[in-house]
Amino acid sequence: TQLLQAAGDEADLELFGRLMLRTSARNQLAGRVRQIQSHGHNDLIDIELPGGAHLQAQITHDSTENLHLSAGSSVVALIKAGWLELQPLSRAADAERNALEGRIEQILPASDGPSEVRMSLTNGQTLCASVEPQHLATLGLVVGDPVRAQFAASQVLLGTQL
Repeated sequence: TQLLQAAGDEADLELFGRLMLRTSARNQLAGRVRQIQSHGHNDLIDIELPGGAHLQAQITHDSTENLHLSAGSSVVALIKAGWLELQPLSRAADAERNALEGRIEQILPASDGPSEVRMSLTNGQTLCASVEPQHLATLGLVVGDPVRAQFAASQVLLGTQL
């Protein structure tokens, strides 16, 4: 409230609005940058999550600079639920994609459209995936099953705190 009262003009209110972010991405994983590899105009950001799991994000070099990323930087990885592909651990992981393992803790069916599958990672963080019920049945996945979520590095958005 005090911050809003201190915002004296419209420009201050617009800046304040940009500092507070709402996102439609269901998955927000906190981690630290381990390494940054340059690939032309893009950078591959290697992120370590609490508990030791890793994921990679591919962002432009300009974004790396704008976010002031370096080894040790705290980041939040944003991944939309529809971008996650679930598979049983018995299937081989695609080495070209991110792979996070956990256990299905809840399946919330929808009357129409995809079900929401909540997956607990070993570090206590949760991932949500949108999966068509028919595909879920084909995979044979149920609550309690160990599962892998795979997604491309280009499907990971990064954010930092100011």
